[in-house]
Amino acid sequence: MTSRQARLAAALVVAFTAYGAWAALTSAMISAVYGVDCRQQYFRIACDFSNDTVAASASYPAMLALLLAAVAAVHWRWRSASAYPFLMLSAALCGGALAWDMAASQPVLLAPKIINDTINILGTVLAASFTLLVILCRRTDFPLGSFALAVLASYTLTLVSVIAFVELSSSVFGVTELFLLYVIYAFGSFTVHLMTVCGFVAKLRDTEVPA
Repeated sequence: MTSRQARLAAALVVAFTAYGAWAALTSAMISAVYGVDCRQQYFRIACDFSNDTVAASASYPAMLALLLAAVAAVHWRWRSASAYPFLMLSAALCGGALAWDMAASQPVLLAPKIINDTINILGTVLAASFTLLVILCRRTDFPLGSFALAVLASYTLTLVSVIAFVELSSSVFGVTELFLLYVIYAFGSFTVHLMTVCGFVAKLRDTEVPA
């Protein structure tokens, strides 16, 4: 085995070791902090989250008022910013979710399964992303330490995102809870993961060699 092949094998070991450790830590932290029974099997977790209820509906008018105040502040202060359209779209989606839940008062069906599946898919997507990154960089003498740091950062931030969702989900229900799950997945975890990958790639030296 050449040094480059050994580096690739080591990188894959790092990625999947972090994947397994992330699953174990996520399961353990949810159980320890929130008293939810969680079981880990290799890279997957299964937590006995409670079924969704509409008990949090009383706080929705206050949350909607807070959202409108935030929209007004953003419009007044940052309406010329490049992120303004995105912020307004996100606020509109969040406001629509809050308004729908206030009117319909319907819980999410099969909420525990949806949450577990989303958490597991998130971990799988990160592992697949790092595997693809190793394949794309196979002809480059990339530093294994920088790769390990990117893996550690991505899985640590994903763990924080999952815990943040579990913490906040008790305050919402229905469509708003699904919207929160989407935001945590898309922007709290995967987008930050892409940033760590881009940071790793940006530091690579141009050491590609012919096949």
